Amino acid sequence: MRVLVKAFARESPLTPSALIAKGASAQALLARLLDEPARLHVLQGVVHQEGSACLIAIQGEAANLPWVEGVSYFGVDANAPRLRLSTTHGVRLEGARDEVAVRLLEDALVREHGAQAMPMIVTGDRLVSLALASTLDLDVLRQLEASLSAFSAQESPE
Repeated sequence: MRVLVKAFARESPLTPSALIAKGASAQALLARLLDEPARLHVLQGVVHQEGSACLIAIQGEAANLPWVEGVSYFGVDANAPRLRLSTTHGVRLEGARDEVAVRLLEDALVREHGAQAMPMIVTGDRLVSLALASTLDLDVLRQLEASLSAFSAQESPE
């Protein structure tokens, strides 16, 4: 059975509690975090890096999340508290009320990945588990920035 899933613009945005940064926005996020090290102890994150491709996911209170251009922000929908969903767009399933649709999505993801993978960020093209998120570490962020800078330098034409 196939179900048509669509996104819709929320009437009121969710309060941000997580973010994802990729590519240039990940580098801008790293720069912002390194410029504001006092903020690190209240944020938790995970990093996925394959060569020069980097995805950074961070969770924390809205007031503590850094605002960086190109970053995607996610919040908690009361009907699916284990998921982090777009702050600006909701999930709609053909033939289901919106609150039911998001609950069904959460139930399906918990069945597929297990409760231990929660909370999970749901984007249009990927799922990112925050289950292993840990407090941001200044030295680790510096190493990641250096690694990304080295890849950028290697990829730049001379």
